[in-house]
Amino acid sequence: MFDVPTQFISRGGRGRYRKVTTSFSSKKVERSFSEEEYTNMRKIAVLFFAAVLIVFAGTVWAQTETGQIAGTVTDATGGVVANAKVVVKSVNTGLTRETTTNSSGLYTSPSLRLQDFHPACGGVGRVES
Repeated sequence: MFDVPTQFISRGGRGRYRKVTTSFSSKKVERSFSEEEYTNMRKIAVLFFAAVLIVFAGTVWAQTETGQIAGTVTDATGGVVANAKVVVKSVNTGLTRETTTNSSGLYTSPSLRLQDFHPACGGVGRVES
C-alpha cells in the first residue's frame, strides 16, 4: 500500500496557524506558525503559480491556423529550375499566391489558410498546370 501524506492548515487559538501532516504509517505531525508566516507562504504560492502561467503563456499563443507549401521545381532531366514562377491556387476559394524559386529551385508559400491548394509551375515567367 502506498503511504500518501495528507496535509492541511487550520487556524488555532491566539492567531496561530497549524500545519498538520498525517500518513498511514506515521503519527500525526503538527507545526505551528504565525499569521505573518502563513501570509508569506500564500504569497510564495501565488507567485509560483503566476510564474508557471507566464512560462506557459507563450505556448498558448504559438498555435496558428495557417500553414505553408514548399517544394523544389525540377525539369524533365531532374535539374533544378531557378527563377521559375510558381502559383499556388486554392481549390475552394480560387485564392492565388505567386512566388519564384531561388537559385536551388526551392520555393515557399507561407501563411496559407488550411484548405486544399494546387501548385502550378512553368519555366521562367510562364505557368503551366
